[in-house]
Amino acid sequence: MTASGIRSFARKGQMAGMGLVLGSTLLMQSAGASAAVAPEGIAKKGEYCSSWETYRSDSGLTLGQVRTCLGWLAIDSTWRVFTHTKDLKAGMLFPAPQWYDVTDGYSATWTSVGTVQINSAESISYSHKKKQVTGGAGDDTIIKNGIKCGNRKVTRTYTQVGPIYRDAKGYDIDSGKVNLEIKVPCV
Repeated sequence: MTASGIRSFARKGQMAGMGLVLGSTLLMQSAGASAAVAPEGIAKKGEYCSSWETYRSDSGLTLGQVRTCLGWLAIDSTWRVFTHTKDLKAGMLFPAPQWYDVTDGYSATWTSVGTVQINSAESISYSHKKKQVTGGAGDDTIIKNGIKCGNRKVTRTYTQVGPIYRDAKGYDIDSGKVNLEIKVPCV
């Protein structure tokens, strides 16, 4: 519909239908545009995660794997941001090269802090910290107002101390700020 067509609607006093026609016209025009913004709506319940990232210390002898997830927890009907870790290890070169997993005696402490975009205009902060003594662990934060579907922007800074090495220069992990995008489908 052209601008003159919209004006003719207005002249005939048919304003109620004009918003629908105008909205449809703009939607059709923007549908072909590459920068069209997808509508936000109700998020489909489930767990949606970034890929696993492996981080190494500067020495290369401490490593950890981490991912961030946005998920629905049915137990209390809440959306949450999760940090999951696995394969936290420390390597020793002498007497022979070998990797050691976290244990009670050689635990690791990690933190994951960042932000989660819950809709196009609003973000929340999260902070997770855990002492890990087994191969996999996690921590979570409730997203009080829920989350909208769409591509959610998430930031994460991951740090890890241990296993084995404690506060030794070059053995701690610091990922720096990482930008992630997690796709949450609509219902």
